[in-house]
Amino acid sequence: MKVQFVKLGRISEPLFHTLVAEYEKRLRAYCDVSSQILKNELVFVPGAFYIALDERGHALSSPALAEKLAQWRLDPAIKTICFVVGGPYGLDDSQRASCQFLWSLSAGTFTSDMAWLIVWEQVYRSLSILHGSAYHHG
Repeated sequence: MKVQFVKLGRISEPLFHTLVAEYEKRLRAYCDVSSQILKNELVFVPGAFYIALDERGHALSSPALAEKLAQWRLDPAIKTICFVVGGPYGLDDSQRASCQFLWSLSAGTFTSDMAWLIVWEQVYRSLSILHGSAYHHG
């Protein structure tokens, strides 16, 4: 399974690069992973399943996200699962509408940099659940 993370807008705090790099390294044990940081224009690629991080999305526990990932992985039409984090003001209506799934990390609001880090951690946690790792204790 290929997993891609896309962030619109720059990362303002350098510490987030270091923390995300650690999760990227860990994720390589479970999947082919890549990331992109784009100015503001989201480019949609055929065969990719886009998941927008948005406060109006579905709230998922880590095990529920693991179940979703397992389902999407079995779909032959999906070649890449792509998580999209907007900039400081989120995604615009057309970007959000172009994604196949909306996922809410929390009822609270995070900075885009914090959401960027959390989505990496949650995807790692969910894949570790699917692989039977001890990372997730719940």
